[in-house]
Amino acid sequence: AIHESIVQQVFGTYGVAMSATRVGGDGASTVHVKMAERRGAETAMAALSGVYRFEEAQEFPVRITWCATEPAADGDGAAVGAKRKRDDGEDGTDTGPQSTAAATSTKQLLAIGLPATVASEEEVGGWLAEEGAACLFLDKERRCAVLAFPTADAATMALDLHGGTLRPAGNPCPVTLRRISCDVNLRPRKRVAAASPPPGVWPPAPKPGP
Repeated sequence: AIHESIVQQVFGTYGVAMSATRVGGDGASTVHVKMAERRGAETAMAALSGVYRFEEAQEFPVRITWCATEPAADGDGAAVGAKRKRDDGEDGTDTGPQSTAAATSTKQLLAIGLPATVASEEEVGGWLAEEGAACLFLDKERRCAVLAFPTADAATMALDLHGGTLRPAGNPCPVTLRRISCDVNLRPRKRVAAASPPPGVWPPAPKPGP
C-alpha cells in the first residue's frame, strides 16, 4: 500500500494538504486527505482522479471523491467517498428555466495542475507546439490554462497522444488535460436580463445629440 505521507505529498502539489489518514487500518486502499482550502481540493480532484497512478505497476488510476471533513470514527470508512451536500446548482443540475445543456469545446483543452514555476503562456503552449497549440489564458493562482488548437482533430489527437496527461520537466505530478464544457446559452440570457430595467422603473432617457 502507498504510504500516507506520499499521498499527502502528491496532494500538496495542488494546495496545502493538512493531513492524510488511512481509513480501515493498515493495508486499506482508502486514504482521507484534508485540504486547507476547497480550491486546492477541487484542483487535485480534477487533475488526479481517473488519471494518476502512484506507481507504474498500479493497475488502476486513483479515484478521488468528496467525503466528510473527518474520517469515520468506527474506522469502517463509511464516510469516505460520500459526497457532501452541495449548494443548489453547484453540481451542474437544472435549477431553473435559464439552465441549459452544457456544450463541449472541440478545439480547446484545459490544462490543470500546472507547475508553480510556470512563467508565461508561451511556456505552456510550447508543451504542445508540435500539435499546433497556443495558450489563450493562464491562471497562475489556480494553476490552470486554456490551450487552443487549429482544428478539432488536432485537439483530439493531442488528448489521445498524451493519454490525457503531460509531464513537464521538474514537475513531480502530471499536468492533466481535459475537455472544456461550458454553457453557451446561459451568459447571453443573463446579459439581456441585466440590460432590462427593474419592474416599475423607466429606462433612462437617451442623451441629446451633439
